[in-house]
Amino acid sequence: NVETLGSYAFSGSSLTSLTANRLKTVGDYAFQNCKAFCATELPSGIKSIGAFAFFGCKNITQFFIPNSVKRICGYAFACCSNMKKIRLPDKMRRISGGAFAHSGLEKVSIPRGIKSIERTTFFGCRLSDVIIPDGVETIGSCAFGYMHLNNVYFPKSVTWIETQERYASFWH
Repeated sequence: NVETLGSYAFSGSSLTSLTANRLKTVGDYAFQNCKAFCATELPSGIKSIGAFAFFGCKNITQFFIPNSVKRICGYAFACCSNMKKIRLPDKMRRISGGAFAHSGLEKVSIPRGIKSIERTTFFGCRLSDVIIPDGVETIGSCAFGYMHLNNVYFPKSVTWIETQERYASFWH
């Protein structure tokens, strides 16, 4: 009957999976650095995934996020270095900064409802081809930085791509 996993609930533990069918919220850092955690999906009623929630979960190879999720906070799946594939919810409107940074993502389908891809979202991933769907309006700096991209498609709806210089003070 658990609906909320609080911040740091299982952070650093040896947990391998989770069964919580009524879960609505995964708190910040909830599974951070759970090296053995290898679940591939969350319950269908979940609404929010907190910041750094699955950060560093190196045993995750793919993840299916249900359509009920409205919010994936920053760095939620960052440094999941073996995660090759993720399915994002169709109704998401934005992807938070760093959400998948330094993950092993090789393939991602960005949902058509996305309006904004924030700073460093896919930074350091293994993506080689990116199709940004019609409807995306803004792309943050380094959203696709430090990758060996072969092809990128930008639709006409993209009106602003942030430059790294705006955040120069963070890099020096």
